[in-house]
Amino acid sequence: MTGLLAPSVETYAERLAPLLVSPDIEGHSGAMFDRKGLAILQTPKLTDSAYVNAFIAASEALVSRANVRIAS
Repeated sequence: MTGLLAPSVETYAERLAPLLVSPDIEGHSGAMFDRKGLAILQTPKLTDSAYVNAFIAASEALVSRANVRIAS
């Protein structure tokens, strides 16, 4: 089943090996790459600090409520 979903070793190497020697890699510091060798870019919405702060606050509130339910 994995063989049907994943690329062959040769295909994977053809796509990702060039990343190891590419001078352009310096422009993608900290980036991750998908199985086709394409950079996975950050979500533009998550660069807005107001949105990020609201998301974290909502997440903390949700975790807090879950902890209260577990303790009860």
